[in-house]
Amino acid sequence: MAATDGPLRKSRLSLLLFAVPAVAIVGISVAISLPDAGSVRAAFEAPMVAISLVLAIAALVWGGVFMSRPIVMLTREGVERPDGRKLKWAQVTAVEAGEETTNAPSQSGANRQTVHEVTRLFYGDGEVSKITTTWAAIGPQAAGDRIAEAFAQSRKPQ
Repeated sequence: MAATDGPLRKSRLSLLLFAVPAVAIVGISVAISLPDAGSVRAAFEAPMVAISLVLAIAALVWGGVFMSRPIVMLTREGVERPDGRKLKWAQVTAVEAGEETTNAPSQSGANRQTVHEVTRLFYGDGEVSKITTTWAAIGPQAAGDRIAEAFAQSRKPQ
């Protein structure tokens, strides 16, 4: 079971969710300051750009914290979430991989739908714990397969 134990990490590409807005914040503030400053160097010395740089750095730090936390940690005993909640394999009755569709209201038109890959862990009296594997570094299906394999390994006699 050594291959299934360990953290499910997020893809490094998910850092782009923080880096792209950080670059955009700084770029827009420089573009706004440029006409008054006269040169790019002077624009970078403007207070608005300094505040934007601080916000951009904060976004990148937050992204680093987000990236450092695993999606879940798989152990021989069960699944541990980054928030400290634990679900033991002995409690889990079934594992099912699939998709989860969420609706986000939009002011400009119809609701937007987002589809995420999830692995559902069924336990107790019909209770379900969902693990979102969309951003998994090894891929959503491979992450779901790894969770299912860890569950199957826990059911084998030792």
